Amino acid sequence: MADPLLRVDPLRLRHVRGEALRGHDFSDQSRQDDQLRWWHNRALHQAFGIARGLDVTIEDGVATVAPGLAYDRHGRELVLDTPRQVRVPEDAATAHLVISRRGDGVTLCWVPADAAARTGGARLDVPGAPAGVRVRPLTRPRIGRGATVPGSTAWERWSEQSGEQTLHLGIQVDVDTSAADFTATPCYFAQLMGSTWDARDPLTLLVPFEHLARQRRDRFTFRLLMPWLFPIGSEENASAESARVTDLAVTWIGIQHRTGGQP
Repeated sequence: MADPLLRVDPLRLRHVRGEALRGHDFSDQSRQDDQLRWWHNRALHQAFGIARGLDVTIEDGVATVAPGLAYDRHGRELVLDTPRQVRVPEDAATAHLVISRRGDGVTLCWVPADAAARTGGARLDVPGAPAGVRVRPLTRPRIGRGATVPGSTAWERWSEQSGEQTLHLGIQVDVDTSAADFTATPCYFAQLMGSTWDARDPLTLLVPFEHLARQRRDRFTFRLLMPWLFPIGSEENASAESARVTDLAVTWIGIQHRTGGQP
């Protein structure tokens, strides 16, 4: 029902100056590139199953398969670019709808449940039947970490607007996490690094409350709730107090979920 994988020995095509290239030269190179890509899919990504699309709806004894992409057990792409219909057999309750490779295209067929694996194709999700295999996401769980530089952390005033009044709540710093190369917003965990006590002013950093805000894929904002740093009507004192905490830094770790979704 499906074309077997015809293994091709690795080769490197070489051409000489002045050689006239023929059609088979290009087809040989294309077949070799296909083999390398399939080996890569099998060895690195273990690609098998439905990647996206290929939703199945059944109406009046006919199954309609939406366009989509899947991979067979050999790592070969199974691309369905237009909707396709296939009649539902009488024994559909004990059969699986499988998409497999046939020539340069794909074929859809119902096969007995115990023979589905032998086709090498991907089993589709049919309403009322067990779900088919899904391709493992190429984006794997990722952990990144980093820290700002003590003495060079760009602390700034954290202020919020409440009606016509500006509330100075503490200090904050925008932390750049782009070096971790997250592909979705991870769960960030951050803490303050450095001494939070100064003999010159013991109350300056008394029990600062830490808070993370504006979390995104490549950055987040680390805040310290310390409204006592900013006495009302004393902007000069506020600037002086902010300067005293510039030796503090932030260390962080980010954990991205496999699916890139919400925690």
